[in-house]
Amino acid sequence: MGKKNSANKENPETFGNTDLNLDENFYDVGDIKKEQDDQKDYEKSKKKKIIVIIILAVILAVLVFFLIFKSGLFKKDNTPKPEISLLSKELNLKNGESANISFTILNTSVNGTASFESSDSSVVTVDNNGKVVAVGEGKAIITVIYDIEGKKITNTCNVVVEKSTTEPGNNGQEPTDNPTDNPGPNNPQTNPTPGKTNTKAAPSLTLSFTSGKENTWTNKDVVIKTTAKSNSGGALTLKYTVNCNKDCSYTTVKNNTITVINEGASVVTVYANDSYNNQTVKSVTVKIDKTKPKVTLSPNNVTTTSTTDIEMCAICQDADSKCKQDKVCKKYTASASNQTLTVEDNAGNKSTTNAFNVVINKNSGVTGVTLNKTTLSLTVGTSETLKATIAPSTATNKNVTWTSSNTSVATVSNGTVKGIKPGTATITVKTQDGLKTATCKVTVCGWVEESVNNQTSCTASKEPTSPKAGDSYITCKQSGYTKYRYVLYDKNNNRKYSSYQYESPAAATSACKSAGGVTCKYERSVTYTKTTNTYKCS
Repeated sequence: MGKKNSANKENPETFGNTDLNLDENFYDVGDIKKEQDDQKDYEKSKKKKIIVIIILAVILAVLVFFLIFKSGLFKKDNTPKPEISLLSKELNLKNGESANISFTILNTSVNGTASFESSDSSVVTVDNNGKVVAVGEGKAIITVIYDIEGKKITNTCNVVVEKSTTEPGNNGQEPTDNPTDNPGPNNPQTNPTPGKTNTKAAPSLTLSFTSGKENTWTNKDVVIKTTAKSNSGGALTLKYTVNCNKDCSYTTVKNNTITVINEGASVVTVYANDSYNNQTVKSVTVKIDKTKPKVTLSPNNVTTTSTTDIEMCAICQDADSKCKQDKVCKKYTASASNQTLTVEDNAGNKSTTNAFNVVINKNSGVTGVTLNKTTLSLTVGTSETLKATIAPSTATNKNVTWTSSNTSVATVSNGTVKGIKPGTATITVKTQDGLKTATCKVTVCGWVEESVNNQTSCTASKEPTSPKAGDSYITCKQSGYTKYRYVLYDKNNNRKYSSYQYESPAAATSACKSAGGVTCKYERSVTYTKTTNTYKCS
């Protein structure tokens, strides 16, 4: 590492009896610092390499995960798995009785091999055709094994065997096998008795639609009921296949009922096989379209304007069940708003266009005008609107003007007539196109006042609540006072009045005394404005 100090070794210095020699392990200070710097650089380089390795490892891991994900390894397999559906999961037999295990293979069209096992052959035995024979009291489990190209699926049936009862006339023996059409706990279906003739007829198979129809488009799920029967006495096996032009994974089978959900045209095939290799095959075509057809408006405008009659059409497009009509049209001869058209496909799906408006302006002249009233009665201050109707309704120019023959009695503005004072007036409407006119006679009724001032007396009357022409009533209003008069009392206390002629109380008193009054007094009278209100209509 450092350089040895050899000079000191060759020329040692002596202190007393001790020789002080520099150790060979001593280093130069500059060399030590350089070595430390080299070590630091090495450590930094090492850390950088580790970081680069970690980054490359992460990138590689992400790339591997992406490739695995793209390969679909993690995708869930939605394909239905093959399974065994037993006609009955439980059998109740009496000692000596027999029954057949009937089952259906679901979700596969591949043929396989069936075998059967008994958990306790001292209770029941089972042969390769699925025939179960009760040989002793107790319980046992029959396992159905179906081998599909080396892959085995299983299902089990619980069997209970009870003590048998003998029948009179049978010499104490158990009843013999009696094949029936409907296997089950109380009606066991058996293979033919050895030695007897067996026609080995093919199974009976019926497919009936409980929802939808064969080879007919629908927008709902199609449900097919399968009814099968073994005619040979052998065990019955049912298999189903569905061939379609879209995803078939949505077809389900339960309790011998096939439910087809997937859209498109599908062919459902049912295979009925018995244990004697007799087979009956039936197929039906199912058509499902749940997608609404595409609809396009023509002309495709929110508002379509025309000067003539116009036809609006909804264009229908459907790739599956096809449209009932390629287009649905409606002819418009007049303007209309907020209109829609609807198309339908053969599966019953409907689509409606967006709302649209039609404006039709046909060029035609005005032939006449009418008013909704020819006479009108108003009271002063009230108003009513007249409505003018132009003929024909398709006229291009429907502008009109309004006039009154006597604006002091009634005025008119845009058809609104207002009563001003009692009297009559004629309201006229005139078209701008063709100068066609219509009129309405207006009668305005109201109260007319006539007043007289300086009345020394006035008696008011009540205003009628429902007046008619000619009715009147009086109102009184104090307007002032008259001149003074004296009241003379003579020596016999007789009273005498003068007229209202004096300008002041003093003048009236003086005149009273001059007339020989013993006692004199004065009075002053109130004056009124008397108004007569008369209800007039002309």
